[in-house]
This record gives sequence, structure tokens and C-alpha cells, in this order.
Amino acid sequence: MKKLFLLSLLALLTSFLNAQTHWTPVDPAGSTGLTATIIGVVQVEGEEQHNNQLEIGVFDGTVCRGTAMASTVISDRYYAFISVFGINGSEYTFKVYDHTTSTELDMSCEQTFVYQDNASSGTIGSPFVMNFLYNHIVINVSANPTTSGTVTGGGTYDRNALVTLTATPNTGSVFEKWTKADVQVYTNATYSFNATKANEGDYVAQFKTATYTITASANPTAGGSVTGGGTFNHGASCTLTATPATGYHFVNWTKGGTSVSTEDTYTFTVTEAGDYVANFELDSFTITVAANPTAGGTVSGGGTFTYG
Repeated sequence: MKKLFLLSLLALLTSFLNAQTHWTPVDPAGSTGLTATIIGVVQVEGEEQHNNQLEIGVFDGTVCRGTAMASTVISDRYYAFISVFGINGSEYTFKVYDHTTSTELDMSCEQTFVYQDNASSGTIGSPFVMNFLYNHIVINVSANPTTSGTVTGGGTYDRNALVTLTATPNTGSVFEKWTKADVQVYTNATYSFNATKANEGDYVAQFKTATYTITASANPTAGGSVTGGGTFNHGASCTLTATPATGYHFVNWTKGGTSVSTEDTYTFTVTEAGDYVANFELDSFTITVAANPTAGGTVSGGGTFTYG
């Protein structure tokens, strides 16, 4: 008797709420005029909803066969008691409408309902679960710093579609990592994943200033010393200095065998890594000999000689 009274009260409450619902149920031609009842709870992405502003509609294609608010509270759970019109064996789907925003939510339900006259799907202890999943997933992408590179791949995707994010550094920058909510999620510039609600969000391509190694060496090694090599940021100034050893003189700076400067102090803007060689040569001297008086005799041994 108590159970009967509870169900009657719930049916009355459902009837009152349905008068304020968004959808209007239609009894299909050929039905017996009887209804089936769905006693269910609403989940979104597997999380049970405690929101009395959600309306659940039961649909045959685009035609509503029943609707009710998920607003019957029993033991802190929100149930939708839906009276459904139909013809035995018809399979129905579900939609959800949020009265808070007056919006039909962009979701599809994992479950379907097969209509049977006078049947009940779900009980108070074990209700029918209507789990809704988002149909579309929004992926936002940006670069940090914004001037350091470009990013592609953001947009709205169908659920489970393949998402490919690509980060391309500008000159002087290098890609470091992808982050989401300040947490590293990937270290390659191209990042692919499937669009799910868990993956929805804002992805940031983190760039940093490119650094380059500049090496400096002497040729021959005994010819002198060099300074100024090291690690430099893109755009930094580098100064290489060549100091010849005793008996040697500086010739030029070369990079990859090509002369880049004939000044022993060479300053340039760093835009790439490089190996610079300071080339030295031995000093040479001219020795001349002469006889005085010239008629007095002959001399030999003069010429050009290198140091040492």
C-alpha cells in the first residue's frame, strides 16, 4: 500500500513537471493507448547528475514519445519517471534539455529503450541508467610566448575523432613541450590523440629561445690561443679573439673552410651553431748579405726564412 501511494505520488509529480517540459510527447498511430514507464537516473560521461533542471526526452527518430524532469529526489538521487507512448518492440533514444540555459545539450545517450506496454524499466533500488556522452569536443591551442611560433589543430571535433596538434617554431625559437593546465602532456611538436571529454581543453605549445654552441680553435695549435667560444642564445653577440704565439702571426677566421674575417677580433650575431678556426702562420724574415767593398769578395746565404 505504501509503495502504491509512493508511485501514485510520483506519477502525480511527474505529470505536474511534464506540464513545464520543453518537449511534447506524441502517442503514435497504432498504439494501444497504454504506456511504459522508465525509472532512471541521468549520467554525463559516467557521472550521476543531481540537477533538477535537466529534462530527459524519449525519442522515436525526431518525434518525442515521452519526457520528464530528472527531479524526483529519493535518498539524494535524482530520478526521471518517464511515461512513454509507443508500439511494442520500438527502439527509442534519449535527449537531454537543460532548463538552466534553455539549451538542448549536444550529447548522445549510450543506452536505448525498447518499448513494451505496461512495462517498467528500472526500479528504485536499481534504476535504468541513461549515460549521456558529449557529441563534440572543443580543443583550443595557443603558443607561449605568442611570438615564438605557430600552432595548428585546434577546433571542434566529433567525439573520438583524431586530433593532431602541430607546433612550428619561428626563427630563433625551439619547441619545448605541450602543456594542458600547466602540466606537460607531450614533448614532440606533433601531438595526436582522440577527441574525448577527458581530452577537451586548452593546449599550449611551449617555446623557448634557441641556443647554439660556438667553438673556436687554433690552426696550428702551436700558432696561438683563441677565446670567446661557448653557448649563446639566438641573436646574442659573440666575440672571438685570436692571439698569435711568439713567431706566428694571425691570418684569418674560417668557418667550414670559408674565410669569414681577417680581423683577429671577430664579433658577429649568433644565428646558428658553428666551428670557427683561427688560422696562424709562422713569421718570415728576409736576410740580405753584401760585400763591402764589392770588389773585395763574394757572399752567399741570404734569402727568406721562417721564424726559428
